[in-house]
Amino acid sequence: MKQEKQQAGILKTKSQSYKKRKEFITKKTTELSVPRDVKACVVVCEPNEKKVETLPKNPENVREIINFYEDFSSKNSSNKRDSDPTIKAENPDDDTWLMGMSEQSIQDILREVDLKIEAVAKRIDFLKRKIAFNVPI
Repeated sequence: MKQEKQQAGILKTKSQSYKKRKEFITKKTTELSVPRDVKACVVVCEPNEKKVETLPKNPENVREIINFYEDFSSKNSSNKRDSDPTIKAENPDDDTWLMGMSEQSIQDILREVDLKIEAVAKRIDFLKRKIAFNVPI
């Protein structure tokens, strides 16, 4: 009986957490898309209920955004390796991919790398603190 109550409590907590996160994602997507006229789409598959919710609610609008993404993705994936200088070269010692890039482009790439390194360092510190205080991750 006690175990059933614990499981019911866990399910209720998970359900509440799911609902809050779904509302947050929906709100942020709306904030991004509406005032800026950005096409954005959210597809949420609810656990256990096999129910799918979308934003926008109209399935035709969702399909339009998905088709746009698929078209964009297929156009850009075929030649991305050749056109994007930020993609890592096959040989890590080969820096020929930098040739022909402007100094500003190289500085932009380095700035992005520095930001990513900083974010990883912060995440490592956060996880170390959680472990030090014996908080489950």
